[in-house]
Amino acid sequence: MNIKRITLRITIITITFAAGLSAFWLSSQNLFVEKPEDNKPLHIFIATHENDSGFIFRAVIEKLSATGESAVIGENTFSEKLTDVGPIQAREPNLSKQALDDYQRKSDSPIALIRFFEKDSEYRFISEEAEKQIFMNSDGWKKFHAQYPGAKMVFHFSRVGFNIEHTEALVAVRAYRQPAASPSETSIYAYLVKVEGKWTVLKMFDPDNK
Repeated sequence: MNIKRITLRITIITITFAAGLSAFWLSSQNLFVEKPEDNKPLHIFIATHENDSGFIFRAVIEKLSATGESAVIGENTFSEKLTDVGPIQAREPNLSKQALDDYQRKSDSPIALIRFFEKDSEYRFISEEAEKQIFMNSDGWKKFHAQYPGAKMVFHFSRVGFNIEHTEALVAVRAYRQPAASPSETSIYAYLVKVEGKWTVLKMFDPDNK
């Protein structure tokens, strides 16, 4: 009887220690828990300041801007849930349902983008309120260049939808530069894949324009 009690106590101690160790590891990896929708499973993902989303945003910026061109980024993601996924699937048939579903699920929950970039990042950020104030009059670009010297483009991003393996991604982008009179409200979509550890933009498209 004593041996059984000792064995039971050892088992409980081992399980408790393992659970504590797991909790410590998760906390050290910046655990984010997303609020589940009704009757849907809880989604948990691990992210750091160099999360895959940051590399995806950089890949899109490099694709759309000239070499060495400075960019300003909207400080929060914008929300754009697709009412019809058909056009997206038609334009990019290789896009997995997992990545598309993940994009749709996240689209109603904006997040701050700055956490995906290092503190010494070459990118600067602009709030929605500041952007509206700058471009409320015809001299918007003059004000913009005064506040953001050397900047040529402004980028806004949605949250990124991933497949389970994190090898495929979908993100919506709004990008504009002078002489655009005001911030762009039209989104284009970028489809990316991860090959040998590097995210690459395979296609950018407007699903409403063939």
